[in-house]
Amino acid sequence: MAGVKRPLATMTGATEEPLTVGRRLKYCTLTSVSSEPENISRTPTPPNPFARARIPDFSSDASLVLVGLRGSGKSTLAIMAASALKKSIINVEAAFQSSTGSSSSSFRQSNGNVECQRRQAAVLQEVLEQNPTGCIIVCPWMERKVQSLLRQFAATNPVVHVLRDIGAIQGHLKIKDWSKAHNLMQMSNLFYRSCTNLEFFNVSEVRETSFEGNEADHQGLTANAPYLALKPAERHFLKFLSLVYPAATADSSEGSEPTASYAEGAANTLIPIRQLKPDGTIPTGSALLAGVNRAGPVLALYGENTDWIGIRACIRRGLSPANAVRQATWGLIIGAGGMARAAVYAMLQVGIKNIAIYNRTKANAEKLVFHFQQLLQEKEHNPLANARDVKFHVFTSLEEPWPTEYRHPSVIISCIPTHPIGDTPSPELKMPDAWLSHQTGGVIIELGYKTLNTPLLMQAREGASRGWVAMDGLDLLPEQGCAQFELFTGRRAPRRVMRREILENYRDEHGKSHLEELQHRLRSIVEQDS
Repeated sequence: MAGVKRPLATMTGATEEPLTVGRRLKYCTLTSVSSEPENISRTPTPPNPFARARIPDFSSDASLVLVGLRGSGKSTLAIMAASALKKSIINVEAAFQSSTGSSSSSFRQSNGNVECQRRQAAVLQEVLEQNPTGCIIVCPWMERKVQSLLRQFAATNPVVHVLRDIGAIQGHLKIKDWSKAHNLMQMSNLFYRSCTNLEFFNVSEVRETSFEGNEADHQGLTANAPYLALKPAERHFLKFLSLVYPAATADSSEGSEPTASYAEGAANTLIPIRQLKPDGTIPTGSALLAGVNRAGPVLALYGENTDWIGIRACIRRGLSPANAVRQATWGLIIGAGGMARAAVYAMLQVGIKNIAIYNRTKANAEKLVFHFQQLLQEKEHNPLANARDVKFHVFTSLEEPWPTEYRHPSVIISCIPTHPIGDTPSPELKMPDAWLSHQTGGVIIELGYKTLNTPLLMQAREGASRGWVAMDGLDLLPEQGCAQFELFTGRRAPRRVMRREILENYRDEHGKSHLEELQHRLRSIVEQDS
């Protein structure tokens, strides 16, 4: 559950006028509090003048600070935010250890509480001043000088108080006395509400859930790995961030990518264009979507490929926060045809820069790799990735060992048919167990939809306890359909209706309905799209 905090003035009866948030400065200078004498009388904590009823207009690159009690989930939420917003993570406790050579608790024992607080304030001030943009900053401290620095930073940046239910905090801190835990919560709430401008309540997930949010189904899709239970929290927090950074976190999966069809070498959707730009070219981005439902003569056709949009959505939905894409993340693509091109493009879109291709015909795999190596050198594709940063590796046999210098893949996408074609039998593909050795599992996506229980999908479901999530063509099709709907109409797709229609009307290669088997997916539609 995400929420915006109430103004402290409302809770305390104060009548201070809220300050106006101006443009974000490139460099932030905070008033030093480290030199304040310790022997003077301390005045009560003043109300936070930056608290307000509406969400401030923060710059899209403004750094975000997460504060709260230990066990509230700050570090986990920081990973989610950093992955979604493409920002770096700074933990001020780690910065303190780097600066002093010891943890805060050890430093306090050796040097005393006053000196520890002074050094904490100095470290936090340096972190905030040097990183006003591009970072997610985690601060676990609850000291008076820290409070003052956070209050200043909250004038221009989001400072989020992360809360959690008292039972979860009590369990994490191993506090046996409930009243002590309650008093700690009360005190921390008063402290943090005086120096933050936003609140997020981190809901604890106590039930064991399947990937799609339900109890274990008969196929064994239970997500026993604890980090998979974080998916609901991730959805809630990303929605919260979309309120804080509306321009930065808008999901472009519903929009078009002007160079996608060119990059993949194919288009599967043709959109009639009835209004051109003054220079006679086809509009792009929001201008394209704004004009698709106009009446009038067709002046041009716009080709788009929505395969990559669907694949990208599946990757994002399937990856747990523990497997958030990082510099060393590897993806594996099975096949080298048209859908494999879409899969490569989708991986590049989510930030995966290490991609392995398995294909029995080496020439086809090398042709695919060459296509993207050339593409990434072109100027218009520089935002996608730098050619020097992207690494490809080709496998032609499943007997080959996974290179020891590479991390095992956490994203595996099969782009080959799952059913017989003519006299060619279905591949019946399974991954070598050694290739599925990623420590926290990952997502395995079978793009075919005519067979729902392929050997690869069954292998993924058997690995659920190790963090593997299985997804198939029935996860992909709605994402493609929603993208096409929005490209044609310029309106948001009725996602729940479209998902339900696909599942209720699905027939396999033999014309058989699997409605009973798909009931768990039908029940989870509301949660997926909420």
